[in-house]
Amino acid sequence: EACQGRMYVSDTVRRSVHVFDVPTGEYREIGLEDPGDLRKPLGMDVDSDCNLYVVDGTMKRVVVYDQDGDFLSAFGGSDMFERPAHVAVDADARYAYVVDTGGVSTDQHRIRVFDIATGELARDIGHRGTGEGEFNLPKDIAVGPDGRLYVVDSSNFRVQVFEADGT
Repeated sequence: EACQGRMYVSDTVRRSVHVFDVPTGEYREIGLEDPGDLRKPLGMDVDSDCNLYVVDGTMKRVVVYDQDGDFLSAFGGSDMFERPAHVAVDADARYAYVVDTGGVSTDQHRIRVFDIATGELARDIGHRGTGEGEFNLPKDIAVGPDGRLYVVDSSNFRVQVFEADGT
């Protein structure tokens, strides 16, 4: 895989992502220039084409870069998120699953699912609560090799597992 051995580090102070390509010994920084500039880079994921997806907590969007660090697209926005924290992309790079942590006084603790091709919101998974499929300050997400979603539900002190369709 072309991006194997590449490490990404989000830096909220420098407002960028550091890219360390271990096999080649190359280093670069991305997210410093418009239109792909970052204000508060948080969670990240890489798809099978080595495109990098970065959650920007301040701009409340997900910014997508190609394997060279060039801006491809962005989706989301302040009308779509309360507090975005992390992103995971499915194996086919069809959907981006974005953790919206929510806040103390809101029920918008959820996973927002975006169609990567269009950047449109496809559906939501969950809302605030303590029951199965509900969240209290979700923080992180990963898509497993089985296609299931693994969500860190921090204030419910658990990891919840979902099928790709949200069940």
